[in-house]
Amino acid sequence: MRIDAQHSFLPPAQDAEWLGTVLRRNRFEGSVWLADDIGEALRVAADFPMIKGVIVREAVAHPLVRSTYGVMVDGLALEWPAERWEEIRDVRDRKVALDGVPEEEVELPPNFYLKLTGFGLPATDGQRERMKRAMRMAGPERVMFASGWPGGGVTWKERLAAFTQCLGPMPMAVREQILGGTATEFYGL
Repeated sequence: MRIDAQHSFLPPAQDAEWLGTVLRRNRFEGSVWLADDIGEALRVAADFPMIKGVIVREAVAHPLVRSTYGVMVDGLALEWPAERWEEIRDVRDRKVALDGVPEEEVELPPNFYLKLTGFGLPATDGQRERMKRAMRMAGPERVMFASGWPGGGVTWKERLAAFTQCLGPMPMAVREQILGGTATEFYGL
């Protein structure tokens, strides 16, 4: 199952129905919405089965709330399931800062996941290096694709294309794990 692990919307032209069309066209079975307005997100998600869950910035008890958005660590987003909110608060309180820290000295919290977003065409060496670093730090079983759409002025398809270019050649099973398997497991879909 392919899942876009993070998106939002630019209403009114681009809404949940529009995104569903884009996702299906690219063989994705759903998405998870990073929402600023939890009320609106839960209302919209209830009517659109392509929205498999909602990500919030603070812990909220609701069956569609799948996780709490974490902290940025050296350009990588760490995220925890909503029921483990205390872990993410601990990391925020310790103010994890890894920019410039050699990889071998990085101590990431247990049970973390990396969500990669912000890729755009043309794929750059910096984007490729960020992908490689995420794979070395976490492995494909803890890395997930997130379009981050509509931010950055590129289309959803361009986000996916740049992301897959940065993945480079790899076995199809590993590619599918990153494009949806990890998100499916993480969000319990």
